[in-house]
Amino acid sequence: MYRELFEKYKDLTLKIIKSLEDDTDEYIKLMDDRSEIVNKIVVMDEYKLEAKKEYESLGLGDLDARLGKLLKDKMLNVKKQIANIKKGQKALNGYTSVNRIPNVYSRLL
Repeated sequence: MYRELFEKYKDLTLKIIKSLEDDTDEYIKLMDDRSEIVNKIVVMDEYKLEAKKEYESLGLGDLDARLGKLLKDKMLNVKKQIANIKKGQKALNGYTSVNRIPNVYSRLL
C-alpha cells in the first residue's frame, strides 16, 4: 500500500533533483505531483509505523535532504541575481539623476 506511493515519491524526487541539476523548469510541475502523493500518504495515516519503515527502507530521508539543499542553493542563486539587478538599477538611476541636476557653470550669469 505505502510501497507504491513511496516508490512514486522517490521517482519524482529523483526527477526533481535531475531537473534542478540540469537547471530546467520541469521541477515546478514535478513538485506539484509530489505534493499530491504526500497528501495521499498523509490521508492514510492509520499505519504510520509502516509508512515510516517504508520511508526509511527506500532511503528517502537522504533524497529529501539532497533535494532540500539543491532548492536552497537555487533560491540563494535567485536572490543573488535579484540583488545584482537592483544594484544595476541603482547605478543607472544614479547616472541619470546626475544628468538631470543643473550644473552651476552652465547658467548664464
